[in-house]
Amino acid sequence: MKVGLYLLNQCYGDQDITAVLANAIEQVQVARDCGFASIWCGEHYLVSPMQFIQPYQLLSRLIPEAGGMTLGINLVIVPLKNPAQIAEEAVTMDLLTGGRFVLCLGLGYREEEFSTFGVPMNERVSRFTESVEVLKRLFSDKTVSHQGEHYAIHELGLGLRRTQRPYPPIWIAGTVDAAVRRAARLGDAWMNLFTLSYDQLAHQKAVFEEERAKAGLSAPTEWPLMRECYIGASAETALEECAGPLGGKYDFYAS
Repeated sequence: MKVGLYLLNQCYGDQDITAVLANAIEQVQVARDCGFASIWCGEHYLVSPMQFIQPYQLLSRLIPEAGGMTLGINLVIVPLKNPAQIAEEAVTMDLLTGGRFVLCLGLGYREEEFSTFGVPMNERVSRFTESVEVLKRLFSDKTVSHQGEHYAIHELGLGLRRTQRPYPPIWIAGTVDAAVRRAARLGDAWMNLFTLSYDQLAHQKAVFEEERAKAGLSAPTEWPLMRECYIGASAETALEECAGPLGGKYDFYAS
């Protein structure tokens, strides 16, 4: 089993953001020295009055401290972006990390983000499915032509070639059976959320395996598991510091 650390790249509006960044750097250094396998952070837009450090920039800053750890974004909000942008950013991170980048994809859920980006919420699934198809072709082929429902590319290719083969691992998030089946067909692994019970996890793992077998695909090499936990000096301290929505919480991944 490999254990990773999910960094909290969101903080209160009155916090010193430079101190938050310094804390993230120190966490990565300690995680590296303690043998952690990976570092993760999330993606959101327009969260004021909160502050949010964007994930690609944050992870790029943390590469020197990460050593040999894998870096990943959990998760990229696919329907808000053109697949060409996602592909270019992914291969850039693949290069900068020396082939230690994981691309974790999801549908997103905040209506505020979708309305701001001009993307109808009811197009999330169709945009997601088409984007993953285009991503894989962009990763694998020198040039791509695609004319779909949402995106079009005409004999163009990425500016960089991927380091990992056949391409950076694609993990797909989902919390309902339909999303898990989609992850089985389209992704290399299924990323669950920490809110799922162990009974739900067991059920949906079986759903994933069934759909994978039905599609004639091999079993995944990674089984990510996300769990939220608190590490503190005492139970009393934990209760006090977890009183707020962001107080002292860290997410850990095991795969």
